[in-house]
Amino acid sequence: MSIQSENTDRNKTKIVSLFWTGGFDSTYRLIDLLLKGYTVETIYLTKNIDGRRSSQRERETMGKLRLSITEILPEVAENLLETVEVSDVIIPETISKFVKDVGFSGQPKATEWAVKMGYAHYVGQPINLGKQYAFLAILSMIHPRPIEVCVIKGDRAEKFFKDKVLGEGIHKRIDPSYFSDPKYEFLVIFRNFRLPVINMSKADMYRDARQRGFLDLLNQTWTCWKPVKGSNAPCGKCPTCKHRKKELREVEFLEGNSEN
Repeated sequence: MSIQSENTDRNKTKIVSLFWTGGFDSTYRLIDLLLKGYTVETIYLTKNIDGRRSSQRERETMGKLRLSITEILPEVAENLLETVEVSDVIIPETISKFVKDVGFSGQPKATEWAVKMGYAHYVGQPINLGKQYAFLAILSMIHPRPIEVCVIKGDRAEKFFKDKVLGEGIHKRIDPSYFSDPKYEFLVIFRNFRLPVINMSKADMYRDARQRGFLDLLNQTWTCWKPVKGSNAPCGKCPTCKHRKKELREVEFLEGNSEN
C-alpha cells in the first residue's frame, strides 16, 4: 500500500516541537505530522531520570529511523529538523516562580531535583506521574514553543491528564481554567504540553499506520527501558515492553477472529 501524504504548503511553515525517543508512540506522531505537511523539531532529553538504560539504543534507533524516513518518505523528509538534545534542564530565574514542587510519583515531598536546584518553594499536591514529567514540563516552559508529549490511552499519565484536556490535534492542551483553581493551580507547569494522541492506544496507531502505509517504520521503533546487557535486545519485562506486547497482541487477536 502506498503511503498517503497530506502535505500542504499551509502546514509546511508551521513548526511543531515533539519529544521523541525513537519509541512507538512518538514515532507514530512524528510521521503523522510529517505526512500532514508540518515541519517537525524533535527534542530528546538525554539525562537519565528514571533509571532506564536505553539511551544509547534510543539514539541508534532515531538515527536509523531518520535514514528510513529519508528513503521511504523523501517528499516530506526535508521537513524533519535536526533533533535538539538536552542533557539537563536549568531554570531561568524569570520563570522560577512557576515551578512548584508537586511531589511526582505520588510522593508528597520535594523532588530530589527540585531540592538540588533550589526551586522547591513549597510542597504542593502529590501527583501520580513519573518524575521525568517534572523535567519535560520545565523544558516545555522554557522552550520557545509548546512541545507535544505522546501520552496515550492506557498510560498512567493518561489517567492523570485525560479529564483536563481540551482542543484538537496540535492544539490539544490542559484547559487553562484549571490554572486559576486553587485545587489545580499546580497544573500550570504543564501549560506548554500538547497532548495530541491522548485518546489513541498503540492498537489505534498500529491500525492507522497500516492503513496509511507506514507500519514498516513503526516496526523499527524501540520501546524497552532496560535492554538486555550485551545484546541490546528488549528485556520483555519492563512496563513499556509489556504494554507494547499487550496492545499489539490484542490487534492480532481481534483481527484474526474477524477473519474467521
